[in-house]
Amino acid sequence: KSMLERDRVNRIIRLNDGNLVVGTLLNGIYILDVDFRPLIHINREAGLSNNTVLSLFEDKTGDIWVGTNDGVNQILWSSPDRFYYDRKDEIGVIFAHVFFEGEEYFGTNKGLFKGNGALGFQNIPELNGQVWALWTDGSGELLVGHNDGTFSMRNSKVVKISEVTGGQKMQLLSPDSMIQASFTGWLLFTKNNGRWQFDKRIAGSRLLLESFILSGREIYGVNSNEGLIRQVFSDDYSRVLQTVSIKGENALTFYQPQKFKKKEGRIYFTVEERLFEIKDTLFYELDVPVS
Repeated sequence: KSMLERDRVNRIIRLNDGNLVVGTLLNGIYILDVDFRPLIHINREAGLSNNTVLSLFEDKTGDIWVGTNDGVNQILWSSPDRFYYDRKDEIGVIFAHVFFEGEEYFGTNKGLFKGNGALGFQNIPELNGQVWALWTDGSGELLVGHNDGTFSMRNSKVVKISEVTGGQKMQLLSPDSMIQASFTGWLLFTKNNGRWQFDKRIAGSRLLLESFILSGREIYGVNSNEGLIRQVFSDDYSRVLQTVSIKGENALTFYQPQKFKKKEGRIYFTVEERLFEIKDTLFYELDVPVS
């Protein structure tokens, strides 16, 4: 109510889906649900051509037309996609994303942010700085890989659980153990009394694998300097026993993988619209189009 009073309501229409569109003179439009809770706020910062709304109309497809002081805007309300324009560079570049406890979180070069519906994004101040990875096993704990280490968040309380800088992607080994990539090699975490805690560094390799896939005790991943890598862990994952480079068939060409996938015991990766398979220490391109 206070927002609408402040922004001076000028036009209101009810959509066929029951939601309300409220046009203001000072701050664009608000879309409210049937209980008058804000779903989204669209103003000039969010892409509207002007903040002064003079007319509203819903077409037969369910899209919204907004007449403003500076032209007409179409809002594709019938589309399932929503776009956020960070014109003020408030949240920065997104590196990680996760749904946790019914909320949506984004890790960026500026910190951790929680999606806050019509109000945009809420900063988690304890985690300002570069966030590389977000991960949860569904037990009510969110792990955050950060430039300053790795943090745990539970019930909105943030605790640092690892001092090793550059905590990145995490992968479950068992219900009570997990590995994590870092700037200086692999880390092992174990669960104690329902909480994740740092166990030890995994000896035998100082490489950062920025993306990877685990297959038993073997791991396939990419290092920005060394290229594609295959590593083998000991039975207890306390040591890397072997590290070898994976080369292209009949060439030394290195491709930066975008996605890894394991299927029926075989390891694949994609590079743009190309598909490759890894066999031991070689990779081969497959004649299969990938969209």
